[in-house]
Amino acid sequence: KSTLTCAAKTCYDMRITGTVITGKGEGSTYIARPGYRRQFQRRFGMQPFPGTLNLKLQGENVERFRSLQNEPGIQLQSFTDNNQMFGAVSCFPCSVTDAVEGVVVIPARSTYDDVMEIVAEVCLRNLLGLKDGDKIAVEIRLEV
Repeated sequence: KSTLTCAAKTCYDMRITGTVITGKGEGSTYIARPGYRRQFQRRFGMQPFPGTLNLKLQGENVERFRSLQNEPGIQLQSFTDNNQMFGAVSCFPCSVTDAVEGVVVIPARSTYDDVMEIVAEVCLRNLLGLKDGDKIAVEIRLEV
């Protein structure tokens, strides 16, 4: 693992670049669940914005993302809510466009292998003025 950049407190181990896309709209449903929100608060000290920023990956960025899926990360535990099971999630602290701290989330039961989802305390699209088709870089911390 090589460190790409080091800020005052945080060193990042992996850079993934992707294209902003509109997701399936399911992220907000999951992020709004109290079981996940409590764990985000406890693990990352944040109340996440109810939605994810989705990045479509290509080429070597897909390979990097697949290798990230094999890292342990910080685990959010599965839970049951109204007799419905919500699965575990692997999380990795990140920096989006070197500007905003967030968390890459990889659900255990993900349907994506070429789309990376990011959670932050704010709507990243609005804060960074992002629209579908924009290319952005995300720096990810592996050693947590």
